[in-house]
Amino acid sequence: MRTILTPIIAACCLASGCAGGYKQLQASSGEYSLIELDDQAAAVNFSVKLNLTHDYSSEDWPAAAYAGVYAGSNANAGVQFFITRARVNAGQLVAGYRIMQRGEQVKRAYVASLTAGQEARVDISFVNGQVTISLQGVLPVIIETDLKSVSPYVSVSSGAVEYALGG
Repeated sequence: MRTILTPIIAACCLASGCAGGYKQLQASSGEYSLIELDDQAAAVNFSVKLNLTHDYSSEDWPAAAYAGVYAGSNANAGVQFFITRARVNAGQLVAGYRIMQRGEQVKRAYVASLTAGQEARVDISFVNGQVTISLQGVLPVIIETDLKSVSPYVSVSSGAVEYALGG
């Protein structure tokens, strides 16, 4: 099983000048930005801290931060954890996960509420087609997939997210 560790982020931070091991990713309103954390592998295990720091929401496209795994070179098939605004200008965020197949969302579930600015730590693993997601170290959600290998990533839409690998 491939485990993604903090030294990867530390090396990126030395190159980009981010402080405290955090890196930032942002996207304008209605846009989406993604960074792959590692190459595609048959087994992946990583922890990431996410903090949605800026909100460029519109009624049609709320700010959201994501961490997940997907097959292939795009997010047409995979599982992702997300944090998003409950509604535009709301002080509450909702956290959950969604399952994508053939470019379509086939399941979306909310698992927690967070206050705006609250950091979320999510642990994600993939092995033998099974994705396990745990928010803040609490009861994991286990999702069976037909995926054979995946790429781990962090992404954001209509906002900015600070993220750091490691627990």
